[in-house]
Amino acid sequence: MVWSSYDPATGDYHLMSKETFGTPTRLPVAPRKVPFDVDLGYLGEGAEFAAYSRCKREPNIVGGGSGGFLPDYATGRGCDIYLFDFSAQREVKYAPLSSRHTSEFLPSVSPAGRFAFARVYERRRGNRGRVPYLYARRGRSVHRIPGGPRGKTGLPGPTSLDLKGRLLAYGWDFTPRNGGISASEARVATVVGSTELLERETGGLNVRLVITPGLASGSLGPAGGIYWARIIASGDALAQNTFLLRESRSRQRIRLGPLDEAPAPGNVLSLSCGLSCADSLYYLAIPNLSLTRAPDGAPLCGSPEAAPACTVALSSPLQFTPR
Repeated sequence: MVWSSYDPATGDYHLMSKETFGTPTRLPVAPRKVPFDVDLGYLGEGAEFAAYSRCKREPNIVGGGSGGFLPDYATGRGCDIYLFDFSAQREVKYAPLSSRHTSEFLPSVSPAGRFAFARVYERRRGNRGRVPYLYARRGRSVHRIPGGPRGKTGLPGPTSLDLKGRLLAYGWDFTPRNGGISASEARVATVVGSTELLERETGGLNVRLVITPGLASGSLGPAGGIYWARIIASGDALAQNTFLLRESRSRQRIRLGPLDEAPAPGNVLSLSCGLSCADSLYYLAIPNLSLTRAPDGAPLCGSPEAAPACTVALSSPLQFTPR
């Protein structure tokens, strides 16, 4: 697994990793001023990489996913995709996705050289140079993937991407034009362009979020499944009624099956399961967090304003039941 760790002495986020039976290690790459938008994947047989972006101008550290508490990566400028090779222990720019005229971020890598990523055409005029678009790339072929609603501002748009084979699970946030302060969606799409809405929550006086959709296999039937989290908080109360959700799928095309749920193990801001969500999942959480607190420009995790600190944890086995 990989994650970002904040150094309060320098204000930097460092990229960390841990093998299944290893110890946490700081990877030998330069830090960032925002958490890494990192995803683990493979390019070919056995070649494991961590994919992430680097920007000439870092994005806003708040205003993105999980109700605005995570970075708004679409606001970065001059961003390109980089890969960390665990075998060679070095970082390289991924040239096939690099361009002087666009910013690329939120990469997700799948075997056989297939990539999903978000892109901003920063040199276009007006709103067309500010809003993000989704793409999938295999070899030299690039396909546009439909996103969610643009809302009032078009931002933040995509908040997380997870590519497995021909399917992409992604989060999409926006400001509704009519009613509600914010809205978040969990979606699944094929790399050739069809998309399906899994769940949408619209927040107003109460905080209602869906976060970090991803794809898993091994425990969700023969084809695998889609997972995400739903968070509800009321008034000044702490986050409550938080659930991990599960949806079965096919491998090559969208075919939605039964929907199950399980209690989430805390105030979850993001989550990831490897092969089996039912066995366990990794999650980022803050104890006693009130999601009604508006972002103040300071990072939620690691800064002196953030107390108590964020933790990365592994849940106990989850018991799913029909929703």
